[in-house]
Amino acid sequence: MKIVIVGLGSVGQRHARNLRAILGDDLELYALRKKKRNIVIKEGMIAEEGDPEKFYSIKPLVDVQDVINIQPEAVFLTNPSSLHAEYAIPIAKQNIPLFIEKPLSNNLSDLKALQDSVDKGSLIYVGYQLRFHPAFEKIEDILRGQKLGNIIAAHLQFGEYLPNAHPYEDYRQGYAARKELGGGVLLCFIHELDAAVKLFGKPDSVYCVASHSSSLELDVEDCAYILAEHTSGVRRFPVQISLDFIQKKKQRIWNITCEKGSIQWDLVRNVLEIADDSKKETMVEEFATDRNFAFIEEVRHFLDCVHTKALPRVTFEDARASLEFAAAAKRSSELGKVIGISDSFEDQSS
Repeated sequence: MKIVIVGLGSVGQRHARNLRAILGDDLELYALRKKKRNIVIKEGMIAEEGDPEKFYSIKPLVDVQDVINIQPEAVFLTNPSSLHAEYAIPIAKQNIPLFIEKPLSNNLSDLKALQDSVDKGSLIYVGYQLRFHPAFEKIEDILRGQKLGNIIAAHLQFGEYLPNAHPYEDYRQGYAARKELGGGVLLCFIHELDAAVKLFGKPDSVYCVASHSSSLELDVEDCAYILAEHTSGVRRFPVQISLDFIQKKKQRIWNITCEKGSIQWDLVRNVLEIADDSKKETMVEEFATDRNFAFIEEVRHFLDCVHTKALPRVTFEDARASLEFAAAAKRSSELGKVIGISDSFEDQSS
């Protein structure tokens, strides 16, 4: 199977490892990259000097036209989000299946051309791998079946010290710290926004305070606090999302309060607790899956969609909704007021 990876940073190399693990010798792997860094990044963010193209048996390409000319069966876009549309649009026009790492883009104005390609039958999947974690699937099943009654409120929290995220590089040079590359905590930690949309539905309105509050050297927001209003039938309920690049001890905990119980997922400890008031019991499940499990599962799913033409579990519309959520949060913070989420954001930059 002929596959191209655009960008060979940490997530690009993760996909290279996983594709090799899944496809073995059946994989013919190519890469297009602008930064020719001789760093091989292994599981656990362990970096060693070396040529990643040689390490993963990758054939280099020069530009996007090279990608189109070799007619790959799929392309993985793992470059900075500000560059996604530049590469995705010409590739999607050729009806080449695309795996785009989250977020879909760093702004909404790029999406119409991509939407046109999807409408014509192009496969575009966006990498929200948390949806493939067994704990996420269990939470989704509980909420969809109202096994704990109606949702009352939720709080999704993710905090990690940015310089520790990629210890092999100067955080100031990474995309997360640079506005021009699509950085900032709202876009880099957009998994929590995607989860909120998937589990609770698209919010009706958003209020956000986002700022550069620490001494970290970056030109984007390093913390964001969102209060979103969601609707289920005639009921309204709040969802709070707290994101930051500041916490020295990584924390990632989701709390969901329902009428008949509660759910807590500690993503760092990989432990799910479900309290069922009607049964007067709390189920505690510790998952043995490592961080790479969900990445492997989503790649398997994407390859299956390529072969069977099935609808991906993360659709273009899903990825658009999370990007609209992030755009509304940014605009709310800029204006200092509540922002409604609607199609009017099509022409607004996030």
